Amino acid sequence: MAVKVLHVVKDHLLKEDPEFQARKQLIREVDNMKLLTASLHPNFPVLLGYDTKSFPYHLITENEKWGNLLQFVRMSREREPHLKPIDLLKMLINISDALVHLEALGLVHRSVMAENVFVGENYACKLSGLHSLRQLTNGPNQQGNRKELNVFLVLDSR
Repeated sequence: MAVKVLHVVKDHLLKEDPEFQARKQLIREVDNMKLLTASLHPNFPVLLGYDTKSFPYHLITENEKWGNLLQFVRMSREREPHLKPIDLLKMLINISDALVHLEALGLVHRSVMAENVFVGENYACKLSGLHSLRQLTNGPNQQGNRKELNVFLVLDSR
């Protein structure tokens, strides 16, 4: 289990910061996680609980065995055996599947980076950092010009 707790300062408690952007960001992340948890996609963390109305503001998600991708890659360089290319490819496919799912929901992830990818059992990756999701908007040049891209990957375990 992973708990994200929002840092609160005196101005927030005294209501001197009416915008309290960090709380709005946490609420947006919770809303996005509820949507993705309901979709049952395997490449997003599951929202277990949250409280955005009373202190301390927080959200609780499942935790992954190996932490974030940046930590995992750094750790894997120092241990034997090293990661196999097939495992790295599986991780990339997991991240790609998550991004394709977001696109199907009309969302775009604006912060895809190693710190926002968590690595679990059997190198399964889950995309987090869901506070940065936004609705896709089609500009005048994009409407009706969408092209399909089909990618076929053959995984050989030899």
